[in-house]
Amino acid sequence: MALQVVLRVLCCANIELLDEYQIQVPKSFVNLVECSGKEEAQSLTIDGKKMAGKPKQIDGKWYAVHSPVGELMVKCVEQAAKLMLLPVHITGEYLVGLPSEGWSGTH
Repeated sequence: MALQVVLRVLCCANIELLDEYQIQVPKSFVNLVECSGKEEAQSLTIDGKKMAGKPKQIDGKWYAVHSPVGELMVKCVEQAAKLMLLPVHITGEYLVGLPSEGWSGTH
C-alpha cells in the first residue's frame, strides 16, 4: 500500500504551502473501517485516532482508513515545528492509496 503524508504550513494570512512525501507500508499497517456512507467515513475518529484524509469506496462500500504509521508521521512533523520554535503552526495529514488505485490514490 502507498501511504502519503501531505504537510501543510499555515501562516498568519492563511497562506498554505504544501510539501509531500510517500512511503510504502505493509498492509498490516493500514486498517479499513467499514462505514454506513461517505459522510461517516470522512468524520470518523476511533479512540481519538484521526483517520486518513480521504475515505475509500471499495465494491460499493465506504471505508475510513487509519494507519498508525501515518498518524505517527503527522505527530513527528508537529513536534519538529515545536522543537524549532517556529512562529507558524505546522501540521499535516496523511492519505492512503490502495494498490489498485496507483498514483491517483494519494493525489
